[in-house]
Amino acid sequence: MSIQRARSALYVPADHARAMAKSVSLAADILIYDLEDGVAPASKPAAREALRTHFQQADNAHLRLVRINHQSTRFYIDDITAMSAMPADGIMLSKVAHTADINDAVEKLARAERADMAIWCNVETPEGILNAATIAAHPNVVGLVAGTNDLANDLRIIRTAERTGLMHALQLLLLAARANHRIILDGTFVDLEDMKGLEAEAQQGRMLGFDGKTLIHPKQIDSVNRIFSPSEDEMTQAKRIIKAYEAAMKEHKAVTLLDNQMIEQLHYDRARQLLAQAD
Repeated sequence: MSIQRARSALYVPADHARAMAKSVSLAADILIYDLEDGVAPASKPAAREALRTHFQQADNAHLRLVRINHQSTRFYIDDITAMSAMPADGIMLSKVAHTADINDAVEKLARAERADMAIWCNVETPEGILNAATIAAHPNVVGLVAGTNDLANDLRIIRTAERTGLMHALQLLLLAARANHRIILDGTFVDLEDMKGLEAEAQQGRMLGFDGKTLIHPKQIDSVNRIFSPSEDEMTQAKRIIKAYEAAMKEHKAVTLLDNQMIEQLHYDRARQLLAQAD
């Protein structure tokens, strides 16, 4: 699956008809229709039916995922079975801790005639973090999502704006994603009134290397899209790097200098990648 942009991924509760209807007009790159935490147990059957109806509406502007309930719940089988009637781009598994969780979903998706479905893994437990490398290496996995709120709870950390207690776990997850060429999304920021806090956490996520961030409300989209998009300064510098390196290649040089800094193939490749992302 080729994914051009994954800056913002908005969770949309599948039992909220108005929210789903509105979602198709939003500027989020990814829509995650939620059958799990965002839906009360008594509402889950109706949410599946509402989501089936919603997917009859064409939407070419978004990558559309469905987050299902964990296999330990009584809702799991019905969620996967329902995927046969939903033209989603992928399924998001919750609380993935082992590759066995993925294999079970792959087997059941095949029975539902959706063997082609891309799998995204919500990694939100200490066990999942410790197994992140093997989870990311699974051939059916396209993306990883950091479940920072559940993870923080399980780790019993003291919550800080700097996310100090989560940093090791986040970096392990990032290493696993990059080693296996997977998309990776940062967790949600849950204080809807603290936009400065959201932007600071998104800036931190981009600095760490995340491709984007998961969101819980449409008001968070614009800020996160801006932060995870290349800035004008970054694009200008990327163009300068490309120009300098291509000039060096014409002279059969493997490296060159720009602003007294060495430029080599890896800088050239990253600059081209950044401009492609901007496009």
